[in-house]
Amino acid sequence: LQDENNSKILNENVIGISVEDADIDDLSDPVAITFHHDQLPRNETPICVYWELDKNDTAGRWNSTGCYTSKTQNETICSCNHLTYFAVLLGSRTAIDAAVLTSLTYITYVGCSITVFSLLIVLILSFLSRNLHSDYSSKIHVHLAAALLLLNLSFLLNEWLTSFQNDGLCKAIAVILHFSLLSTFTWMGIEGFHLYMLLVKVYNTYVRHYIVKLGIVGWGLPVSLVSLILIIKKEAYGFYAIQTEGSYKNASMCWITDPTVHYVTNVGYFGCIFVSNTIILVIMALKLLNLTSANRPRWKDACMILGFTSLLGITWGLAFFSFGSLLLPQLYLFTIINSLQGFFVLLWYCALRR
Repeated sequence: LQDENNSKILNENVIGISVEDADIDDLSDPVAITFHHDQLPRNETPICVYWELDKNDTAGRWNSTGCYTSKTQNETICSCNHLTYFAVLLGSRTAIDAAVLTSLTYITYVGCSITVFSLLIVLILSFLSRNLHSDYSSKIHVHLAAALLLLNLSFLLNEWLTSFQNDGLCKAIAVILHFSLLSTFTWMGIEGFHLYMLLVKVYNTYVRHYIVKLGIVGWGLPVSLVSLILIIKKEAYGFYAIQTEGSYKNASMCWITDPTVHYVTNVGYFGCIFVSNTIILVIMALKLLNLTSANRPRWKDACMILGFTSLLGITWGLAFFSFGSLLLPQLYLFTIINSLQGFFVLLWYCALRR
């Protein structure tokens, strides 16, 4: 069956679900249907549609509004929901309850929106500050804020762009999201390296074109990693189906579809940064304990440690506890804390200016 433009072909069974004397729409929990099929040719793209009747019930048309398509090589999943959550960036790919997915999505949208607003304030205040041109630490904070802003913006736009069901567009937004995530991790690592230089290499330390070299690493390394993936396995980016309990997938986003790429470039890469930054944070805490004077309030040192915990990305380490009975609390803690990371950066920035 082809449409009037001969561009669409009905290539599966038509499934109908009806409830007597009732119109069913706007379901809070999605109805998901999985179609199993052979691997599709490269020039064919599946799309989920329903038959919409005209008001006079004499004719109708295929309509994709409200229907979302998730696909793998051998199956297509049609559902009426489209949600995602922040912890999917680094967490395990374990199925979760649909109600949990919904609540995590709302938390993510609120947290990421607050973060975007906070980071814009940080960047504006930084560019208006006189210290930006002379203070290395401030310049590094600006780069981290820019990476976080790009990450949160691309994540917030992901749902809307995914709804277009365009393979090229989806691959592009997945690449941008991955690049921004790797850039965020890299600048967290640079924050740790710079803190190490301040704590350990205090005297006789001069690096020519220090910020330029850090910038090449901070932005160039993520570009290199993403480019390498595109060269070796460009199909690693695309529509990623988020699993929910009940053996169906009811949400999707443009992200990494290959588990190996995800665990190596995201979990593995962050794991190295997490270990090194944790060691540096412990060194800083020990130095604060040794240098603290009797007149200095302890709460100031505690606030400083908490501030660096956010800057160094230590809270992202919650992703390593996404198993067993820890999975559910980890998902909520990870989503709440890390979607608000930009807000914590703003608090840290304001504290430094006092």
